[in-house]
Amino acid sequence: MGDLDGTCPDLSHGALLIDVDKFKSINDTYGHEAGDAVLRAVGERLRDHLSRDDMVVRMGGDEFLIFVSAVPDETSLQDRVAILREALQAPVRVGALHLDITISIGSTLLRAGEPMDWLEIYREVDLALYAAKRSGRGRHCHFGQALEESELERKWLEVEIARTIDAEAFKLHFQPRIDLERGIVTSVEALLRWKHPTKGEIPPAKFVPLCEDMGLIDRLGLFVFNEACRQLVIWQGLGLQMGVSINVSPRQFAQDDFMQACRRAKAEFRGDPSAIELEITESSFLGHDRLFADRINELKHLGYKIAIDDFGTGYSNLAYISRFPVDCIKIDRSFTAQLPSSAPLMRLILALASQIGAKVVAEGVETDAQLHWLRQQNCDQVQGFYFSQAVASEMLPRLIRGIEARCLAGPANMNAAFEKVL
Repeated sequence: MGDLDGTCPDLSHGALLIDVDKFKSINDTYGHEAGDAVLRAVGERLRDHLSRDDMVVRMGGDEFLIFVSAVPDETSLQDRVAILREALQAPVRVGALHLDITISIGSTLLRAGEPMDWLEIYREVDLALYAAKRSGRGRHCHFGQALEESELERKWLEVEIARTIDAEAFKLHFQPRIDLERGIVTSVEALLRWKHPTKGEIPPAKFVPLCEDMGLIDRLGLFVFNEACRQLVIWQGLGLQMGVSINVSPRQFAQDDFMQACRRAKAEFRGDPSAIELEITESSFLGHDRLFADRINELKHLGYKIAIDDFGTGYSNLAYISRFPVDCIKIDRSFTAQLPSSAPLMRLILALASQIGAKVVAEGVETDAQLHWLRQQNCDQVQGFYFSQAVASEMLPRLIRGIEARCLAGPANMNAAFEKVL
């Protein structure tokens, strides 16, 4: 490998940082003896699949730093990584147990003749490993310019998010939900938006996961809930008879602060918060515990409506869904986009909702053909860019009046009613 303060030899080398995914969970669930057995197995497999010129350093815990020799280019390094991953991820036997393990790997290429900066090497493989874990674990990520730029953007976003939350610069926009039978807007979904003063609109897909990593999602979730409730009071004062649906993350749902906010909002709505629908993702229902069930039942007792969001993207266990007091099922936009190939699944969801007495909202409606099919199948409500994007609260009254005025033309002209009116 060359001296620590020297340069790489004539051939390029590769550096890998590997980590056993969810190793703490293995220790907590099966005991430290099982964890030690996993580490021994990983060490033995590394020994069996590395050459005499390779080097392994255990960095502590379940993390290993590996230098692989004689890899002339990135393709060769990728091939070495693929062989290692396959070997390392074989099940580990611990007594009568067969533990399935996954390994995440970050890698970088050390060019021949370049100075050996060990701190920089570790930084690169550590960033790559973190990116591999963030993409789903059991993955490999190679360090490169794109990852470097992504990390710089991520750090910038972290600073800006903290500053923006303190300044309360996040805003809510609202997307209408249209009742297909009556041709009226029955509800709007509250969606978080962030318009940065210099970068412009930053999509939620970028900043929401970062807020989760930074532990700020609870504050953000409470802001959304409180602001949506405040807007609902204003709309009701203007005579707009519609509800609002609010997304609730699994983490937020488990927080006492969220339940306190729901109890407090009930008092503000004079004992009837039935215009507020809480959208809980389907994955939240998986492996539910007593606390989850108690909170669902309390929210229903308080008068809130409960919707299952992104339905069809998880395991869709019909048994557990039928046991909960669900008011609405929202079909994920990916199934709407796949019509007509997704028609059998869509029909199944519509039939399920009918059996448990829940309304169905099809998300992501964008075309005449999608709208026509959903009306034929007696889908209750629809939502999507076909009608409107999410808009600021002050634009809603005009938008709603425009949609509903066109619906007065009658069912035969329903499609024409949904022109954009902004």
